[in-house]
Amino acid sequence: MRFRLIGAAKKHLPVARLCKVLAVSPSGYLAWKIVQPRLCSARISCCRADVRSAFTLSHETHSSPRMTHELREQGVAAGRRRVARQPRRFRRNTYSGHTFPVAPNLRISTEAGQRSDSMSATIPR
Repeated sequence: MRFRLIGAAKKHLPVARLCKVLAVSPSGYLAWKIVQPRLCSARISCCRADVRSAFTLSHETHSSPRMTHELREQGVAAGRRRVARQPRRFRRNTYSGHTFPVAPNLRISTEAGQRSDSMSATIPR
């Protein structure tokens, strides 16, 4: 993360100064800059796409052991834990297609004499 920041800001400031501010060595930054992308990261991104397609084809119902077995039959080398981790990334956290209006924020309209920590105990009627 620090090295990416240095790479983005090196147009405006010297690399040596940026390295000193971010407490990294200039040689470490230069080594990071010339290192080629690892084979592992390419394999992970490829595996991620395969897991995504298998999860979608199963109508998002297969468990990780079952998906791992299917992927191994297709020739994709993936461990059960990696396969289990991927569908968690695909899951939506919120449902924004609700039909009812969003409830008003009652904490904004507190009275001047009322404490803010007592709002959770009061129910407006």
